Amino acid sequence: LPWWALTLLCLSKRVHSIFVLHLFNDYIAMTLLHAALALILYRRWHLGLIIFSGTVSIKMNVLLYAPPLLLLMLKAMDISGVISALAAAALVQIFLGLPFILYDPFAYISKAFNRGACFHPLL
Repeated sequence: LPWWALTLLCLSKRVHSIFVLHLFNDYIAMTLLHAALALILYRRWHLGLIIFSGTVSIKMNVLLYAPPLLLLMLKAMDISGVISALAAAALVQIFLGLPFILYDPFAYISKAFNRGACFHPLL
Protein backbone atom coordinates (compact mmCIF):
# COMPACT_ATOMS: atom_id res chain seq x y z
CA LEU A 1 0.00 0.00 0.00
CA PRO A 2 1.33 3.44 -0.83
CA TRP A 3 1.92 5.88 2.02
CA TRP A 4 -0.76 8.29 0.79
CA ALA A 5 -3.38 5.52 0.98
CA LEU A 6 -2.43 4.82 4.59
CA THR A 7 -2.77 8.53 5.34
CA LEU A 8 -6.27 8.57 3.85
CA LEU A 9 -7.14 5.44 5.80
CA CYS A 10 -6.05 7.09 9.06
CA LEU A 11 -8.22 10.11 8.30
CA SER A 12 -11.28 7.97 7.58
CA LYS A 13 -14.21 8.67 9.90
CA ARG A 14 -15.47 5.12 9.46
CA VAL A 15 -12.20 3.59 10.62
CA HIS A 16 -12.10 6.06 13.51
CA SER A 17 -15.65 5.08 14.44
CA ILE A 18 -14.98 1.35 14.40
CA PHE A 19 -11.57 1.22 16.04
CA VAL A 20 -11.67 4.16 18.43
CA LEU A 21 -15.21 4.97 19.44
CA HIS A 22 -16.70 1.47 19.56
CA LEU A 23 -13.77 -0.30 21.14
CA PHE A 24 -12.66 2.21 23.74
CA ASN A 25 -13.77 0.19 26.76
CA ASP A 26 -12.95 -3.32 25.58
CA TYR A 27 -9.55 -3.43 27.23
CA ILE A 28 -11.05 -2.36 30.58
CA ALA A 29 -13.80 -4.96 30.37
CA MET A 30 -11.47 -7.78 29.32
CA THR A 31 -8.91 -6.92 32.00
CA LEU A 32 -11.59 -7.01 34.68
CA LEU A 33 -13.06 -10.20 33.21
CA HIS A 34 -9.67 -11.89 33.42
CA ALA A 35 -9.28 -10.68 37.00
CA ALA A 36 -12.70 -12.15 37.84
CA LEU A 37 -11.83 -15.45 36.17
CA ALA A 38 -8.51 -15.60 38.02
CA LEU A 39 -10.36 -15.12 41.33
CA ILE A 40 -12.81 -17.85 40.34
CA LEU A 41 -9.92 -20.19 39.52
CA TYR A 42 -8.65 -19.61 43.05
CA ARG A 43 -12.17 -20.40 44.35
CA ARG A 44 -12.87 -16.84 45.45
CA TRP A 45 -16.36 -17.10 43.95
CA HIS A 46 -18.05 -14.19 45.67
CA LEU A 47 -15.33 -11.63 44.92
CA GLY A 48 -14.97 -13.01 41.39
CA LEU A 49 -18.69 -12.65 40.76
CA ILE A 50 -18.75 -9.13 42.17
CA ILE A 51 -16.00 -8.11 39.75
CA PHE A 52 -17.76 -10.01 36.95
CA SER A 53 -20.96 -8.09 37.66
CA GLY A 54 -19.12 -4.78 37.55
CA THR A 55 -17.56 -5.85 34.27
CA VAL A 56 -21.00 -6.57 32.80
CA SER A 57 -21.99 -2.99 33.60
CA ILE A 58 -19.00 -1.78 31.54
CA LYS A 59 -19.60 -3.94 28.47
CA MET A 60 -22.56 -6.26 27.98
CA ASN A 61 -20.74 -8.78 25.77
CA VAL A 62 -19.09 -10.11 28.95
CA LEU A 63 -22.53 -11.51 29.80
CA LEU A 64 -21.83 -14.26 27.24
CA TYR A 65 -19.57 -15.87 29.87
CA ALA A 66 -22.45 -16.17 32.35
CA PRO A 67 -24.00 -19.55 31.34
CA PRO A 68 -20.80 -21.61 31.68
CA LEU A 69 -19.94 -19.66 34.80
CA LEU A 70 -23.28 -20.65 36.31
CA LEU A 71 -22.63 -24.30 35.47
CA LEU A 72 -19.22 -24.12 37.13
CA MET A 73 -20.78 -22.52 40.20
CA LEU A 74 -23.44 -25.20 40.46
CA LYS A 75 -20.77 -27.88 40.22
CA ALA A 76 -18.35 -26.28 42.69
CA MET A 77 -20.70 -24.93 45.38
CA ASP A 78 -23.88 -25.90 47.12
CA ILE A 79 -27.11 -24.11 46.21
CA SER A 80 -26.89 -21.66 49.11
CA GLY A 81 -23.40 -20.58 47.99
CA VAL A 82 -24.63 -20.10 44.43
CA ILE A 83 -27.60 -18.03 45.60
CA SER A 84 -25.45 -15.85 47.85
CA ALA A 85 -22.86 -15.26 45.10
CA LEU A 86 -25.60 -14.39 42.60
CA ALA A 87 -27.21 -12.08 45.16
CA ALA A 88 -23.90 -10.27 45.60
CA ALA A 89 -23.64 -9.84 41.83
CA ALA A 90 -27.24 -8.57 41.68
CA LEU A 91 -26.52 -6.08 44.46
CA VAL A 92 -23.66 -4.66 42.42
CA GLN A 93 -26.01 -4.12 39.48
CA ILE A 94 -28.63 -2.49 41.70
CA PHE A 95 -26.02 -0.25 43.33
CA LEU A 96 -24.59 0.86 39.97
CA GLY A 97 -28.04 1.47 38.51
CA LEU A 98 -29.47 3.17 41.59
CA PRO A 99 -28.94 6.79 40.44
CA PHE A 100 -30.78 6.03 37.21
CA ILE A 101 -33.50 4.03 38.94
CA LEU A 102 -34.15 6.84 41.40
CA TYR A 103 -34.26 9.46 38.65
CA ASP A 104 -36.71 7.70 36.30
CA PRO A 105 -37.43 4.05 37.11
CA PHE A 106 -39.89 3.53 34.25
CA ALA A 107 -37.47 4.80 31.61
CA TYR A 108 -34.61 2.80 33.10
CA ILE A 109 -36.51 -0.50 33.01
CA SER A 110 -38.22 0.10 29.66
CA LYS A 111 -35.03 1.20 27.88
CA ALA A 112 -32.83 -1.49 29.44
CA PHE A 113 -34.64 -4.20 27.50
CA ASN A 114 -35.55 -2.23 24.38
CA ARG A 115 -35.37 -4.80 21.62
CA GLY A 116 -36.57 -2.33 18.99
CA ALA A 117 -33.53 -0.10 19.23
CA CYS A 118 -32.16 0.92 15.87
CA PHE A 119 -28.45 1.47 15.56
CA HIS A 120 -27.45 3.72 12.72
CA PRO A 121 -23.99 3.39 11.26
CA LEU A 122 -21.81 6.45 11.44
CA LEU A 123 -20.88 8.00 8.15
